[in-house]
Amino acid sequence: PLADLQARADSGDHWAMWILYRVYSDDVFAAAPPDFELPAEKRNLWDLGPAATAQRSHQVSNPDILRWAQKGHDAGNILCTDELAAAYQDGLYGVQKDLPKAVALMDLAASRGSYVSISCLARLSADGDVGFPKDPDRAAKLYAQARPLMEKKVAAGDTRAKYWLSHYYKDGLGGLPKDPAHALHLTTEAAEGGNAGAMSALARIYLTGA
Repeated sequence: PLADLQARADSGDHWAMWILYRVYSDDVFAAAPPDFELPAEKRNLWDLGPAATAQRSHQVSNPDILRWAQKGHDAGNILCTDELAAAYQDGLYGVQKDLPKAVALMDLAASRGSYVSISCLARLSADGDVGFPKDPDRAAKLYAQARPLMEKKVAAGDTRAKYWLSHYYKDGLGGLPKDPAHALHLTTEAAEGGNAGAMSALARIYLTGA
């Protein structure tokens, strides 16, 4: 399976590149793909993920993570662009933190409809950072832009979008009222659907009660 995924990626399949990014960064054990962005005709690629993960010769390889994220981004995979932006924003996988580069990647992903990158740009605009001015008005506009994109995905059952939308209800973003109960409901649904971020968040809620 690992060689099969690599062969498909080497032939230019950007979804195989994204799954290889997941294989090297997050162990792929889920039976179903985590994101509805993966086209139905490519779902069979996800089935190769668990076995490919078992075939790795190491637990984590930052060069492999970055290589496949970069290759997927270069090939036009929006999920890889989101992940590459996060790597440069936070200095992950051994790269030097580079906010201008992260923002440029977010801008690109946002222009292609990524609610993740739009939300990250909104958060940066709300909080500000070195070299990134605080702009509450822009933040509000970006949150409002991302919200319907997420809601559409949530309606389709996307666990990733449920987890992201839970933050909007928790903090009252994008024109939504603060609704901690619904935020918890979305987080729980996302966790039960296999979203790792939601699982971690739900565990913290149970541990801390907040």
